[in-house]
Amino acid sequence: MLSDLTEPKGQLLLINGKTEDEVGRSLERVLLTMRITTSEPKDVAFIVDGWALEIALKHYRTAFTELAILSRTAICCRVTPSQKAQLVEILKSCDYRTLAIGDGGNDVRMIQQADIGVGISGREGM
Repeated sequence: MLSDLTEPKGQLLLINGKTEDEVGRSLERVLLTMRITTSEPKDVAFIVDGWALEIALKHYRTAFTELAILSRTAICCRVTPSQKAQLVEILKSCDYRTLAIGDGGNDVRMIQQADIGVGISGREGM
């Protein structure tokens, strides 16, 4: 019982790189891990920054879409408003219903692209 409390509940996989080759290798490594993992999709998440996401969407869109379908959670940091909307669009193209929640003007495109869009009023970033 104690081991259940100390072991992580899932995996967090990082997609990174500054070049097309680096991002491609990183994406392939994460996809391989996702394909062979015994965890349920809800137990696996990936994290990607805006630079790596830009390269993935431009050069590895099919692989990135597969990754998005295989994982339950994506953590995207330092992404542009356009990238936010593209992520929602990718999931909608795979027949997923999407919910986008934003707290600032830069989230409007993402919110509009989603099946359900929620804008939170208040101080942006809070």
